[in-house]
Amino acid sequence: MIWVCRSIPLLLTATLLGNVVVADPAFQRSAYWRFLLHNYFPLAMLALALTPIVVAGGIDLSVGSVTVLSSVVIGVLWRDADWPIAAALLAGLA
Repeated sequence: MIWVCRSIPLLLTATLLGNVVVADPAFQRSAYWRFLLHNYFPLAMLALALTPIVVAGGIDLSVGSVTVLSSVVIGVLWRDADWPIAAALLAGLA
């Protein structure tokens, strides 16, 4: 009986997704699914990799913080310090 209670969110999500796919003609075209795959794949992979960590209680929000910090360092060195882009990229990733 406990497994039924635990599977309710999954069943509701699957039902909702199924209804949306049936109701909206855009979801029935393969070009739309290719568009979604092409545009959201990197973010989906990051979310997929971090989901078990969050679910297990070892919440790790530092990934986003480090990504933002690296981007800011690269941008400041490239734009404000007039570094070549290759050097700014290497400094931002270091």
